Amino acid sequence: MQSQRPRYSYFLILILEGICAISKFESIFMTVLDQVLEVETANEAAINAARETAAKTVAEAKVAKQTALADATSTAATTIESATQKAQTKADTEAVNIMTQATKEAAAIKSTIEGRAAELTKTVADAFNSIKAA
Repeated sequence: MQSQRPRYSYFLILILEGICAISKFESIFMTVLDQVLEVETANEAAINAARETAAKTVAEAKVAKQTALADATSTAATTIESATQKAQTKADTEAVNIMTQATKEAAAIKSTIEGRAAELTKTVADAFNSIKAA
């Protein structure tokens, strides 16, 4: 029986070593599982952070677009108003110049007509006087 005891001890040692190996494997496996879980959690956090950043960027881009549109509209309105005022000023100046020129021409025509009327009046008066004197 003594010869079987060392065998049992040997088998017992093998069984204990197997249990220890399984325990080590289990510990390593759990460590690997913990690391995988940490990586998955980190990935999920990174994805969520990227989504939030993307949403912020899109919102900021929309605000920037609206601001740019408002600025462009305001600039265009200011430019149109300025161009309208310049065109109106130019039109007013041209109208005054045309009116001044027309007034001068009308005065010249009036003076010519008045001169001719005076000549005709004198001619008629002279003709009447010569008929009356004859």
